[in-house]
Amino acid sequence: MSPARLTARSLTVGYGQEPVLSDLDLDVPSGAVTALIGPNGCGKSTLLKSLCGLLPYEGTVELEGKNLGGIRRTDRARRLTMLPQAPVAPEGLTVAGLVARGRHPYQSWMSRWSAQDEQEVRRALQATGLSHLGTRPIAALSGGQRQRVWIAMALAQDTPTLLLDEPTTYLDLAYSIEVLGLVRRLQTERGKTVVMVLHDLNLAIRFADHLVVLGDGAVAAQGSPAEVVSSELLDDVFGLDAMVVPDPVTDGPLIVPR
Repeated sequence: MSPARLTARSLTVGYGQEPVLSDLDLDVPSGAVTALIGPNGCGKSTLLKSLCGLLPYEGTVELEGKNLGGIRRTDRARRLTMLPQAPVAPEGLTVAGLVARGRHPYQSWMSRWSAQDEQEVRRALQATGLSHLGTRPIAALSGGQRQRVWIAMALAQDTPTLLLDEPTTYLDLAYSIEVLGLVRRLQTERGKTVVMVLHDLNLAIRFADHLVVLGDGAVAAQGSPAEVVSSELLDDVFGLDAMVVPDPVTDGPLIVPR
């Protein structure tokens, strides 16, 4: 496994007296796609928000070997992008206008919009297949297109690490595969480190290099899909009675409910 890009040690996070995550240890490999999976309410989104400092926590989170709390907010925004679940764009904003917002960490009263900013927006639109839709209002797009625009905005931010909270929410299977195929290309073609929360277990297995399985506020298992996925784990963590068979397309594991 590649060296860790993000690590958590003894991570404890809660919204009240009862912690959602307790004494959790995690290693996110660099240059890979990691999927966080687990039953509803197990803390997947909570973990993702903690890894970028959006939630207070006890313990330690490190980004590229540095304590996350010690990294200035602007510097953090140039190293790490977080795309929340089901984000909403301001009314009337165009595709290019939203993607351009990814360049905010590079703007200040001393440094205004530059040729570099323009280039990164163009690259992000091209990478997501949206160059021809730059002037289109966000509201006029399909669900899959809209999600690609948000990913393009994250790309324009030009960070080595992307955190995606359920990027396939509200999308049908065809759009889900389209968006996850884009995520995979970001890793293979640009070397991005991606951490994403997914509900669909078979999509997580197919598109992720590394799985982190959460259960009861802790990491139940982590590793490659082949190392992690078993009938026993599915029963223990998800309460799912299923077989694990070879995927005829990828030769990886495939979950088939009994």
